[in-house]
Amino acid sequence: MGFSQGASLAASLILHHQIEHPFAPPLFRFAIFICSTYAHSRSISLGKDVTEHVKPNERPPLRRKSTDSGYESDDDVSSDTVRLFCVESEKTKIQIPTAHIYGSEDKLMHESVEVELMCDKRVAFSYKHKGGHDVPMDAVTSKGIRDTVALAIDRCETFS
Repeated sequence: MGFSQGASLAASLILHHQIEHPFAPPLFRFAIFICSTYAHSRSISLGKDVTEHVKPNERPPLRRKSTDSGYESDDDVSSDTVRLFCVESEKTKIQIPTAHIYGSEDKLMHESVEVELMCDKRVAFSYKHKGGHDVPMDAVTSKGIRDTVALAIDRCETFS
């Protein structure tokens, strides 16, 4: 479960794992993405290069290559570009059941929707509340979130 950039990190981790280890078991049985931002790729061979669309002061700092990056070769690590997983560039979908929670007034809602589209639609469930980039605590929204998460949990019992 992650909120905003935490949800982005979780989606990125799940996608990288599925692509790099296609026959390994999934990292998680299901995932909950709340107000997710775009899923990022750390690899120069995956995702779409969007560096030119990111303001220089918003780009990640340059990193040194390290021998403990988890890659077969550090040559595959993207250190000076911003790469995103997106529906148009990747065929891989997150295969585990997912719950997507986002607000209709969230200025980043399109990013949450993009992450949802990166998931297997047979086991992706969403709830759009009336708020913004937050988790409203009113009874109606809490029930909607609970019911959406329950659908994902129920599917992880029957989907494999």
